[in-house]
Formats: sequence, C-alpha cells, structure tokens
Amino acid sequence: MYHDYLDELEFAVDLGFDAVGVNEHHSNAYGLMPSPNLMGAILSRKVRHSDQTSLIVLGNSLASYNPPIRVAEEMAMLDVLSGGKFIAGFPVGTSMDQNYAYGINPAELRERYYEAHDLITKTWKTDEILTYNGRCRRPYLGSVSR
Repeated sequence: MYHDYLDELEFAVDLGFDAVGVNEHHSNAYGLMPSPNLMGAILSRKVRHSDQTSLIVLGNSLASYNPPIRVAEEMAMLDVLSGGKFIAGFPVGTSMDQNYAYGINPAELRERYYEAHDLITKTWKTDEILTYNGRCRRPYLGSVSR
C-alpha cells in the first residue's frame, strides 16, 4: 500500500502538479503515515528534479514530538534534499492522534503545540546556539489499556 501511494505521488510530480503532500496520523483507519518525514524523504529527490512541483509535509503534529527541535532538523534536511522546494506545515493534531494514540492530556495540547512551534521557527531564524528545556515536555507515565 505504501508503494502504491508513493507511485501515485511520483506520478503527480511527473504530471507537473504544483505540489505533492504527506501528513501524519496514528492508530486510525484514514491515515497511512505515522511519519510523514520518511515519506517526504523518499519523494524529495523526485521533487528536486522536477521543474515545478514542491513537497508539502502537512505535517508533523508538534505536540507529540519530544524534543520538537527534531522536527526542525528533519524539515531542514527535507528542504535541502528537495532543492529548496519544501513547504512545512504544522497542525495541532487530532484528538485521535494526540490524546488517544499518544496519551497527551487534552488540556496541555495547545500549550505543547505553541511551545514546539516557537522553538522550531526560532531555530530556523537564528544563527545562535540554542538549548531546549521545555516547560511542556513531560513524559507520559500513564498505563496502556488493551
């Protein structure tokens, strides 16, 4: 199924679509990708050699990444691999992904998202060395029911 999906996206590049996109979903019937950056890495070289197609990762559900700076690093790599034809998107994430599958407290979701978003955009805009000791990044210590 993954190969079929990638074949369709590569065909869209061959046809000259403006962009091809991948996203992140977990533990559900409507999402194929727990890691859109992996799929984006596969597509980035095809996009690089295209005259007009960009790569969109819409996106990494920021509230679930610890540390979120990893998203900044991987997206920077995708930008380089795609030849500068990369568009980054940052969704908050669905309750299915963030709250149910990853066990993130719904009351913390927005705060975690904004903290991650601000850190990622800061890493892309500055040359200074950054450290990260986030307020919102607490490990999930709950039990998993089956």
